[in-house]
Amino acid sequence: MRSLLLLLFVCGVASGLELRPLADHVWQYTTSVEMEGWGLVPANGLLIAAGDTMIMVDTPWNDSLTVNLMDHMEQQQQRVSQWLIIPTHFHDDCMGGLAAAHLRGAESIALDSTRAIAESRGLPLPLRVFSGDTSLVVNGQVLDLFWPGGAHTSDNIVVYLPESELLFGGCMIKCTGARSLGNLQDADLPHWSAALDAVVTRFGDSVIVVPGHGPAGGRELLYHTKQLLEAQE
Repeated sequence: MRSLLLLLFVCGVASGLELRPLADHVWQYTTSVEMEGWGLVPANGLLIAAGDTMIMVDTPWNDSLTVNLMDHMEQQQQRVSQWLIIPTHFHDDCMGGLAAAHLRGAESIALDSTRAIAESRGLPLPLRVFSGDTSLVVNGQVLDLFWPGGAHTSDNIVVYLPESELLFGGCMIKCTGARSLGNLQDADLPHWSAALDAVVTRFGDSVIVVPGHGPAGGRELLYHTKQLLEAQE
């Protein structure tokens, strides 16, 4: 598989977009923005090529980064006739580019409470919703979408790819280099540990685990997150 690693420039300013292959037809992408009080913050998402459909789990932070990413993938892949966006919660690092994706004709699906929160905050709305958990099959690619209950946010979900044994944990899962649980503004701290246990019970044998921020790894990320939660108590 061709290794994809690039730094895009927009109007002479580096956008900080990186892509790394994780499995056949699956890439981790990372985009970075400056955030007051946090500095330069990278965030991860997934891209999955399923036939002529490109699945994006979480959009980049904003519309312009999302357009850059979509443009790049359409140029790299021989066939992309449809996009499917799956935000894993309502924060900007998951659906900040949803409006731009919809303008490109993308479909989108999210947890019903993600749409409800987005509506209450005047954010772009996912077009379709599900409740609790569901499985999608897109041109033979299976994706399990699971809501374990509140953790990083009340609406955070995880996405599992059975064929690749790959878990996208999003912001409820921390990389091994993390020394804190990060942004807790919308967190459900009392339930986070139970939510994590539910993910471990269901997907604890994952070979690849991708956090919302920081490098991907294996199932050790799940247990590192558990240690951070215990230290928080």
